[in-house]
Amino acid sequence: MDLDGSGRRGGPVDPDDALRQLLRSLGTDPHHLPGGSPDLANLFRSITADLRLLVLLDDAASAEQVSPLLPGGRSSTVLVTSRHELVSMVALFDARRVHLNVLSEKSSIELLRLVAGPERLAAERESNEGIVDHCGRLPLALRMAAARMGSA
Repeated sequence: MDLDGSGRRGGPVDPDDALRQLLRSLGTDPHHLPGGSPDLANLFRSITADLRLLVLLDDAASAEQVSPLLPGGRSSTVLVTSRHELVSMVALFDARRVHLNVLSEKSSIELLRLVAGPERLAAERESNEGIVDHCGRLPLALRMAAARMGSA
């Protein structure tokens, strides 16, 4: 789930909205969802308590945004990506932090080549560095740009 913590589409996703989406994806009737945060989070945790899930929360703005979205039980795994430190997640939820750097320029161009194809990359040689810069050398952004290049 994209939490839009960097505000690309107007600002971070409200945890209540994210919970509603998660609950609907688990088959909960939208007409039977409670109204507020604590009740939504409690319902999510009770439904997920006995499930084995991998929950991907991408581009989190804060620990406060993420914490209501953590499933119940101990058999699920949550992967949170963020451009922010989220230090309290380590303290409060025994999370492990892994710091990843952006790709080098050389690796970024190689990723473009692998996804878009060498012919396309050769045809766009002048703009490759601009694409890499525009994507911030972030792998997902580069893959999306390369996929568009390859389909054009």
